[in-house]
Amino acid sequence: MVDMQLESMLKDFGLDEKEVQVYLGLSKHGTTTVLELSRHLPIKRATLYRVLESLKDKGLVETQVDDKTTYYSPSDPQQFESLVLEQEEKTTRLKASLRELASNLNIIASGKTGETTVRFFRGKAGLKQMEWRMCEGAKNSEICIIGTSQWYEVLGRDFAESIRETIVQNNIAVYELIENGEPEKIPPNGNATFTHNQAYIRRHFRHRELPRHILRLTQDLYIYRDFIQFHGYREGDVMGIEIQSKDFAEMFRQIFWHYWKEAKIIDRFGSLIKT
Repeated sequence: MVDMQLESMLKDFGLDEKEVQVYLGLSKHGTTTVLELSRHLPIKRATLYRVLESLKDKGLVETQVDDKTTYYSPSDPQQFESLVLEQEEKTTRLKASLRELASNLNIIASGKTGETTVRFFRGKAGLKQMEWRMCEGAKNSEICIIGTSQWYEVLGRDFAESIRETIVQNNIAVYELIENGEPEKIPPNGNATFTHNQAYIRRHFRHRELPRHILRLTQDLYIYRDFIQFHGYREGDVMGIEIQSKDFAEMFRQIFWHYWKEAKIIDRFGSLIKT
């Protein structure tokens, strides 16, 4: 039982099955040669050499040479802390390059200039992917939203906050039309109940109220650059459609600004926002 737990933990540190066997073999039998170790493990000697070199590269195995014989022993278990630190540094580098990678891949995947493309997304993970695509695609630009509160309810507050933070970082202006009802009256300090991000409220966000008899809102529509996104939240059928088309985006943008002029002004936040 203990061995199984150790094997599981070692795999969590990135060791494969043979590396786990060899490392545990060294831990049990101490300093030993490849010949001796091969007598205790069901691994061929040629493979043992390769696995030992791999563990040595990870700093988990030490070697001693005596009379032309190489002895292997396990390193101090504290070495695993170094593996954790290396993994943390790698994760930090990956996070730093993720957005640039996604942006470049989106450019490659966008097809020829002027070509209309349609993409379908399913489930919460699909909608989250759409949100990140939008935040990258709308960098230093604007997003026009005809929306409901459903995205917040479906995808969760933590995710919503991460999107707002990215909007601030990417210098995006957000215009949102909501259905009339009881819109939140945000005080002058920008302290809103739906977000802790005051920078988002003060500089990047403005919303207006649209009477239901003019337009009944049931799903969400996003417009940015040459893209349109439709987000659907029907129970059991959470999905999204993204259309890349300059002509369609321009047409829906005109529709949005028409409704924007007709809508009731709620606040005048958003220093990036044009009137």
